[in-house]
Amino acid sequence: SLGLRQKFFSSNDREIAELHGSIAESYYRLTNYNEAIDFYHKALDFNSLPTPKTIMAHFYLGFSYLIRANWNNFDDLSSAKYHLQTALDINLEYEMLRDEMITDIYQALTDVNEYQHELDSAMDGHIEAVEICERKSNLSYQLETSQHKFLMKNTRRCENDSD
Repeated sequence: SLGLRQKFFSSNDREIAELHGSIAESYYRLTNYNEAIDFYHKALDFNSLPTPKTIMAHFYLGFSYLIRANWNNFDDLSSAKYHLQTALDINLEYEMLRDEMITDIYQALTDVNEYQHELDSAMDGHIEAVEICERKSNLSYQLETSQHKFLMKNTRRCENDSD
């Protein structure tokens, strides 16, 4: 059904969405979060399909709202939470985000939930972030170990060949 929806989604709309997304990203990098928020919303208006650009729009919208809220604006905190959770939900189905980004989202959601006294949700987010870090750390260790074994094996092979 996603393929069918994409066929009917005009390429013109996709291009407009990408332009709005690029403008939004520029404003985000310039720390002009009000403009970034406006343009990310425009990008999503033209492309609501679960694409890498859509998930990134939700990701940066969430962080833009979070930064702009400065822990004082309940509506911005709620919007941040919504967009960060939406990015996670899309990622669960399509797996588009790197682990570091997922960890950033969980940590941000943990902070928002803690601030809003939703401690069970805060703890769940913290646990998810820790599990990702542990899995990544274990994977890095496994990779380093296999690289070390490969190097040792080839070093011995070279030493034996030279004899």
